[in-house]
Amino acid sequence: MAFGTDTDYFGLGDTHWKIQGSGITPSASNDPTPDENGDNICEVTYDEFNTYQASYRLIGVAADTQTIDTKVKVGQIFPLDTTARAVVNSIEIATSNTENPLITVQAEQYFGDTGGQLGFANALTVLPIKRAQGLGVTADTVSRIISSSATITGQTYRVLDSDGDPAQSDLSGGRAEASAELISCTANPGVAAASGWTLVQAVARSSENTRQETASINVYKNLTRA
Repeated sequence: MAFGTDTDYFGLGDTHWKIQGSGITPSASNDPTPDENGDNICEVTYDEFNTYQASYRLIGVAADTQTIDTKVKVGQIFPLDTTARAVVNSIEIATSNTENPLITVQAEQYFGDTGGQLGFANALTVLPIKRAQGLGVTADTVSRIISSSATITGQTYRVLDSDGDPAQSDLSGGRAEASAELISCTANPGVAAASGWTLVQAVARSSENTRQETASINVYKNLTRA
C-alpha cells in the first residue's frame, strides 16, 4: 500500500481511536573482529529485535471519555502474528487547544514466556475533543491549560542465549511523567500536582510585555503492576 496507514500493530483503532501512522524499526548489535592491522576481518550480528509504533488521534464528544488503562498499558503484550509478540514500553499522550488528542504507542518485540507479565496501571483519562487537558495536574479556577503531555514508560530487558539471540524479555520500572503549560487573564496562573502525582520541581513562571503571564509544571508518578 503506497498511501495511508495499512498496519495497526496493536489493533486499537476504533470509533474514537483513529490511527494516524505506524512503523517498524529493526535493531541489532554488531561485533566486528579486527586483525593485527586493526582491519575488520569478520563481523557478527546479535541481539536482533524490532520496535513497533502506532499513533492515534482521538475523536468524539466530551461524554466519550477514554480511560487509557482499558485500551492499553505499559507492560501489555500484543500478538503481532502467529508467532511474534510485542510488549508495550511507552505510551505518549499529547493534548492542546488547537488539535484533538494524539496518543502514540510503542512496543518492543517480546521473547519467551509471557506468564505472569502484568501491565502498569496509569489511571489517566482523556476527552476525545479539541481541548488542552490536565494530565496529572490541576489548574486553579482562573487559569487555563493551553497544552499538556504525559508519557508512561517501562524499562525493557532481554536475556540472550548462547548465540546472542534474545531468549526472554522482561519489563520493569513503570513510571508516568506529565507536563502542562497554563495562562491566566486575571491573576498569576496557578497549578498543582493532581492527587497521586508529585512535583518534579517548583512551578516555573514566565512574563513578557506582549503576553499574559504563563506557567509550566512537571510531575511524575511511579506505577504499580495491575
